[in-house]
Amino acid sequence: MKQMERKEILKRLTLKIKAGKPVIAGGAGLGIVAKMQETAGIDMIMAYNTGPYRMDGVPSFVGHMPYGNCNRVTLELVDILANRLTDTPVIAGAGAGDPFLDIPYHIETLCRRGASGITNVPTVGGKKAGALKGPVRDDMEWNGFGFKREAEMIRYCRKRDIFSVAYAFDEEQVRTLVQAGTDIIAPHVGGTAGGMTGFEAVSVEEAADKIQRMYMAAVQENPDIIVLCHGGPLKDAKTVEECMKLTDIHGFIGTSALERIPVENELTKIVSAFKATHLR
Repeated sequence: MKQMERKEILKRLTLKIKAGKPVIAGGAGLGIVAKMQETAGIDMIMAYNTGPYRMDGVPSFVGHMPYGNCNRVTLELVDILANRLTDTPVIAGAGAGDPFLDIPYHIETLCRRGASGITNVPTVGGKKAGALKGPVRDDMEWNGFGFKREAEMIRYCRKRDIFSVAYAFDEEQVRTLVQAGTDIIAPHVGGTAGGMTGFEAVSVEEAADKIQRMYMAAVQENPDIIVLCHGGPLKDAKTVEECMKLTDIHGFIGTSALERIPVENELTKIVSAFKATHLR
């Protein structure tokens, strides 16, 4: 695949936005998903440990549980995706909360393996991030392995001129991550609704209101920041377009919406069509 420098990715995305076109990024937990997304012209492929879990038919939050090493899962996924794509940047997740992780070494390793950028997944930013809430989250923050460490990772990326995408759950987190130097801020409004393993979500209007508030916090820190929405009721093109009409955002990052739900829907239709055939 073609590994891209930060300035090249930014140039591509900025040109799209200036042309009035949304930036669309998609999660891929399998090589075939990434190939089809690239064929359709997606702007970025998000590679992080929740993807393989989704493709295994379980909810994304399982990726926040202690059932596997998130950073090892992502390294393996980057190896797969980097060899399936030709002209689409792979943005790799990194679990900064791992107390045994050497952040600079790990980021450089991801880039050597084919990643063109880094994002903070799994993140402890959300109040409902699987097991990482309540006392567990408090203990991580107290011991220095919480959200501040994610900001440190984004700061390192900017220092090294490595492209970065950062998920945030409220205005304070937005300001922290934009100040750290992220190129894209992604207001996260919860687990994605819809499909077999979807989450309960607020209305599009409620999500848009929260996203716009985070957008305003972001542009106050950096007028040139790119803002992409994610999660909650934003499960398909219709709901995303509704959100874009209610906000000033620049596009969308879809994981379940651009891998899990399409696979569920299309396979159901195709298998049903085969079942409806008749013998001679």
